Amino acid sequence: MQAWFHRNFPEKMAYHLYALSNAGSLLGLVTYPVLVEPYLSLAWQGRLWSLMYLVYAGLAAYGAIKSIKTKSFTGSGSQPAMWNDSSALNLSIDLRPTTKDYILWISLAAIASLLLLATISQITQEVAVIPFLWVIPLSIYLLTFILAFSGELWYSRQVFLVILFIATILVGWALGKSAALGIPMQIGVYSLGLFAACMVCNGELYRLRPHPASLTRFYLMVSVGGAIGGIFINFVAPFIFEDYWELPSVTRYAGSYSWL
Repeated sequence: MQAWFHRNFPEKMAYHLYALSNAGSLLGLVTYPVLVEPYLSLAWQGRLWSLMYLVYAGLAAYGAIKSIKTKSFTGSGSQPAMWNDSSALNLSIDLRPTTKDYILWISLAAIASLLLLATISQITQEVAVIPFLWVIPLSIYLLTFILAFSGELWYSRQVFLVILFIATILVGWALGKSAALGIPMQIGVYSLGLFAACMVCNGELYRLRPHPASLTRFYLMVSVGGAIGGIFINFVAPFIFEDYWELPSVTRYAGSYSWL
């Protein structure tokens, strides 16, 4: 849909729609337990979901048809426009992503995914077994996408690298003193570490974004990175670690990687 948007409005930034989509995900995540589940039966939830899916399918079809018509009017539709922000590209350079770009996109997305799942495992299995406690790290993860892809206003590499350095020390301290720390303190420290690390990863992803003509490849690599993180935490880590060592291992790696 972002590709369609760029084809129809080449002078505007399509990447901001990614922040909007994650805002929708966050809204659904935090409202379902308090506004939907307590008041609607599963049957009515199914009916409502089906109705909303039909609306979505209709809007998607409309967008696809409009995009096809726009392409037929503009020929190839591949003439790249200048970016509508401070990181405008010189059209004379080669806009195709390099192998280094692919590696960085996958690596940054994988680190953020690893940290999310490692933090969820830590607070739900080592800190406290509380229903819906996993919502906190997932909300933080989505929030970092919203802030990072909303524009360059919310992310400063220098500021967040300092925050990440401090947060990494605090996470190491909390892991070593977990028996003496209360549940709120541990959750707060781990949440701060997740926020700082994911802001660096997603902020750098936004800084490394390609011209919108290559955004499909960009999001494919981001998805591959996220899948790698999930595979490692769920299928690899249980075989190579004797205990829950995912968080300290990934946090140390993320800190060193971000500084590099």
